[in-house]
Amino acid sequence: PGLLARFDILARHIQQHIRRFDTLRERTFEKSAAFLLDVLRGNVSDARLIAQQARRLRIDADAPLRLYELSPADGAETAVTWSARRIASRLPDCPVLPHEDRIFVVTPRRPDSPWLDDARIEAALAPLARSDGYVLAASGIVGGLARLPLALEQAVAARVLGTEAPLAEGRPALRHFELSFLPYALGRNRPSTGALEAAARGSIIGFLRGGGGARGDADFLACLYEHHCRTADTARALGVHRNTVANRLR
Repeated sequence: PGLLARFDILARHIQQHIRRFDTLRERTFEKSAAFLLDVLRGNVSDARLIAQQARRLRIDADAPLRLYELSPADGAETAVTWSARRIASRLPDCPVLPHEDRIFVVTPRRPDSPWLDDARIEAALAPLARSDGYVLAASGIVGGLARLPLALEQAVAARVLGTEAPLAEGRPALRHFELSFLPYALGRNRPSTGALEAAARGSIIGFLRGGGGARGDADFLACLYEHHCRTADTARALGVHRNTVANRLR
């Protein structure tokens, strides 16, 4: 009986310690999420405040980043907090922001090669999104935390306009801003969206649509992108040799 009593006391101490640890972790999680959600919604624009909070979160405020959005698929029942914690455990270096029925994942990048981490991050997010009943969409690369509102516009545009497709062989399928942008910019009947319109005007696509380049370049690029940049498939669709497509690309 004496040993059992001591064991019960030890067990209660361990339970209290675990509860304190979980509470601290919960508050830390919610505090960082609340600040970044304010930035995401455009409620924080003070560069000094963003830099100060970024240091606390151990993020470079000016580093390029990509924003991933997980939104519930039609008819799916989702557990946002549970899914957010699963993501945070898989990607401990990326802030995870649960908000209402959606989850946002901020993924800071290296300035010299901001696309380097795409495969690792998407390999973690895509299967989880599929199993938990979410649609996964990704923004383009934007410059720093202050540009999070633009990243949100891009992610929403990707979800609304895009279709699930991999950027390259061996990559998981998700709705990428890049995959939405070219069909939008090259298409003739385009829905109105500020994020895509601004990108289209200032890009090489805007130059081609405005009459620059050789005749048919825009239609050629649209066909190329419809076939996921595969030279052989594009050549078959156009009825030309694959070397012709390769030469046109150069």
